[in-house]
Amino acid sequence: MCNLYNEETLKCKNSESILETLGQFLIEKKQNPFNIIDFCLDYQNNSTIQLVLASCYRFGKWVEKDEHKAFNYYQKLAEMNNSHGILFISICYTNGIRVEKDK
Repeated sequence: MCNLYNEETLKCKNSESILETLGQFLIEKKQNPFNIIDFCLDYQNNSTIQLVLASCYRFGKWVEKDEHKAFNYYQKLAEMNNSHGILFISICYTNGIRVEKDK
């Protein structure tokens, strides 16, 4: 799953599109895409897994949409010097998502 996520990222696909691809991949493997959340929660030490989890909460994919949880996961990634985490935290501040908008 991590390899697929990274491959799709290299194709410059956005997070929501990548989640769709992951869902299709899991269905092809006869796995329930809703189980991805439990999988991600079990492997939070992996930055790609954490990015998938943050994106799921951000877009409400396989879980109830929760921008606060998404922000927290992106923040953890940013603290790990993960470029995607840093990017999404800056987007949150620019757009005022779960934080006061930075002018």
